[in-house]
Amino acid sequence: MSGDPRARIVLALMGALLVLTPVGSAGSTPSACQGFDETRARISRREFRDVEVELEQYLREEPGNAEAWELLGLARHGRWDFEGAATAYRKALDLGRENAELLRGWVETKGRSSGNVSLFFNAGSLRKDLERALELEPGHVETRAFLAAFYYMVPRILGGDKKKADRLIAELVEMSPPDGYHLLGARAREEKEPMTVAVGHWEKALELDPRHILTLTDLGRYRLNQEEYEQALSLFEQAVAAAPDDPLILTSYGRALRRSGRRDDGADQYRRALEIDPFWATARMALAEYHERVDDSEAAVREYTNLAINNPAYRTREIRKRIQRLTR
Repeated sequence: MSGDPRARIVLALMGALLVLTPVGSAGSTPSACQGFDETRARISRREFRDVEVELEQYLREEPGNAEAWELLGLARHGRWDFEGAATAYRKALDLGRENAELLRGWVETKGRSSGNVSLFFNAGSLRKDLERALELEPGHVETRAFLAAFYYMVPRILGGDKKKADRLIAELVEMSPPDGYHLLGARAREEKEPMTVAVGHWEKALELDPRHILTLTDLGRYRLNQEEYEQALSLFEQAVAAAPDDPLILTSYGRALRRSGRRDDGADQYRRALEIDPFWATARMALAEYHERVDDSEAAVREYTNLAINNPAYRTREIRKRIQRLTR
């Protein structure tokens, strides 16, 4: 697993394919008899921190409640505590709870919190969990794309299978043509085919669905890398129009604005994303870097500190170094 750690790359890609907005519900700490409808509602409103505290307290008294463990995983997942989320999801699975959303969450957070050696030994079981998620929800587009990406990006020794990938993609083209053509483009890029092939697939996806978010953003990034700024920004603006409350899309649009020379406008998009989801770490990181670039050290330290406190995945040596450098 030295050199090019392919398993880690694909699992990072899977994180991009999956939606980091948990579906759920909640209010005060639930009792076993009242269920968790209000808890799920609060998770949907991104009240991750409060829900996490309440569920941890509840589980100290009711450690055998598998649904509560799943919801704790969702709350931790929402604030980018991937290691903590993986632990909670695994507990729910071990207690016998099984559904496609839980399995997808487990695979993603395990992949994003594990080292390369751990992923090497866990790749087979993670593949099986993805396959089981697809059995439980065969019509779920993201799961199918997720598993296809695993098959075509991971070496055979870790469970990769290009023939299975081809079959899943072909089925996806039949089931949901825009998603299928988007994935064909992603695969062409990964296989290092001429970018004209990938772009052709993406343009076909947009012919079928002009509001297809993943295609708009992938094609937008490609145009941006080609320094075709007008076309890139048009694609990102269409993506924002299609999903105005998606923090991932707003953050991508902000980065496109920055790359095209409009960094203040880009920062406004990061702020919009954080108004929707204060735990959206990529927007917080981008905003901190913006403040650093414009020599506003106080604001940069504030954002980096907020990032480290609220998003455990960003409690890294690099973030500490940035804060120390700015506070000298």
